[in-house]
Amino acid sequence: ETEIYKVQISADVKKDDWIMGPSSMVAYSSSDGTNFKEIISKKIPVLTPQDSDKIYNYELTFYPIKTNYVKVLVKRTPVLPQWHPAKGAPAFLFVDEIEIF
Repeated sequence: ETEIYKVQISADVKKDDWIMGPSSMVAYSSSDGTNFKEIISKKIPVLTPQDSDKIYNYELTFYPIKTNYVKVLVKRTPVLPQWHPAKGAPAFLFVDEIEIF
């Protein structure tokens, strides 16, 4: 078992290339690698036209727990928002790395 207190991802955003940030994140823990229990979840607001194209860090911070396995579920923004020239088209999600602290 290892004590953890934070899960962080980095996601590249390039709105003109239809690459948006995530819409939500969920972290799960397990002692056996089969039965997972939710630790924490978070909904993430859709980016606006004013948000920069760059690598963003998204994190889930929680009270420290001890666990053997961690599963991270990151959901993409389903479709491009109304302000986007290709509104309604599927959006892409490019996750750079997942870090567990």
